[in-house]
Amino acid sequence: KLQQLLLPQNSIAGTIPDTLHNYGGSMKSMILSGNSLTGTLPPSIFQDLTNLTYFGCSTNLLSGSIPQSVNKLELLKRFYAAGTGFNGTIPMDFTKMKSLEYLELSG
Repeated sequence: KLQQLLLPQNSIAGTIPDTLHNYGGSMKSMILSGNSLTGTLPPSIFQDLTNLTYFGCSTNLLSGSIPQSVNKLELLKRFYAAGTGFNGTIPMDFTKMKSLEYLELSG
């Protein structure tokens, strides 16, 4: 089973597929930073990724807000989303994540 999806700085364009959550509990790291991804993070992206500890989507052309499914990431240690076009409210779920060590949401 796939444990790490590491695709940084590959000039990948388009939207993030809403099927990424299908990797389920085996996924530990997902790095999509430094590409040309557009659109929003799919609402269900974090739904089944219960063992995810590292997520990065910095330096992309994303928009919208961080999905509420982020509350499923109880083991998350690092969340990088700097240099994206996210807007809206920061989910309060980040304050409940006991494992979270680093959160970067800078513009």
